[in-house]
Formats: sequence, structure tokens, C-alpha cells
Amino acid sequence: MVQVQLYTKAGCSLCEDALELLERVRTGRPFSLEQVDIRSSAELFSRYRHQVPVVRVGGVDRLSLRFTTEQLMEVLR
Repeated sequence: MVQVQLYTKAGCSLCEDALELLERVRTGRPFSLEQVDIRSSAELFSRYRHQVPVVRVGGVDRLSLRFTTEQLMEVLR
């Protein structure tokens, strides 16, 4: 099964949109999803604070900020 991590932070409307999109896609194409709050680590916050949401697939950053269903489907292949 594909492993997806969603890097987010509280109060981020783009992050909420990304989670909603991931959940919609996941109903038709199952994958494991882990949400990671970038504020849980100074290193994560420093790295991602201007890029969230970030979607990592298989340990590789694949999408950030705004992305479409089509873009998400492409990286899940």
C-alpha cells in the first residue's frame, strides 16, 4: 500500500483543503495517510513553514501548496 504523509499546520486553510482532497481520492484509491504537524519539530517548521501543505509519497516530497485531483492521482501511480 502506498504511504502518504501530509505536512500541515493548525489554522492553514490550504491544509484543510488538501486533507479533504486526499480523503476524497482515498475512497477510490486506498493509501495510508499520516498527518504531520510541522510545529511538532523545529526542523520541520523551518523546512516547511512556507510550503504547507506538503504531500510526501514514499518518503519524497511530491506536491505542495495548491494541487489538483489529477496531480494527486499522478503522484499516487
